[in-house]
Amino acid sequence: MHMRLIPVLMVLFCLMLAAALALSAEATGDGKDSDAKGASAAPEDESTNGDKTDESAKKEDGGESASKESTPTNPFGKPAARRSDAVPGAIELSDGTLLPGLVYLTRSKDVEIFDTSKKKQRRIPLAGILTIETIVEWERMDPEWRFKTAGDPEKVYTGKS
Repeated sequence: MHMRLIPVLMVLFCLMLAAALALSAEATGDGKDSDAKGASAAPEDESTNGDKTDESAKKEDGGESASKESTPTNPFGKPAARRSDAVPGAIELSDGTLLPGLVYLTRSKDVEIFDTSKKKQRRIPLAGILTIETIVEWERMDPEWRFKTAGDPEKVYTGKS
């Protein structure tokens, strides 16, 4: 079976959505109602004083979330809460498989797209994007290679592609 190549932008978008799908699947897989609670609400059993208004105000101001972001996070751990900037989305693969989930970017970043008619980059907020459709303009198969020895710039082709 012949695999078709996908443009780089679509691959990056697929990777972001796949990561978001994995995180949202973990969050909803243990029986918690994640979409009803929202991003700033904490589960009942984790709160010690029961005052949720103080806790959500700290998170919105960057109090607790700023300190959590400064420490390295475990990429295999469960997410603390659903991010407030996540938007629902889905990816349809070339075989028709539909992958729904939440899509988000690095905080305070927008999608940057090169506008060929104006010959300049455009920044678009993720919430402003309804669909992304791609058209393959060209594709190629690069032969597989490795460096001859460590630190040597000479390439050795493996014969695979």
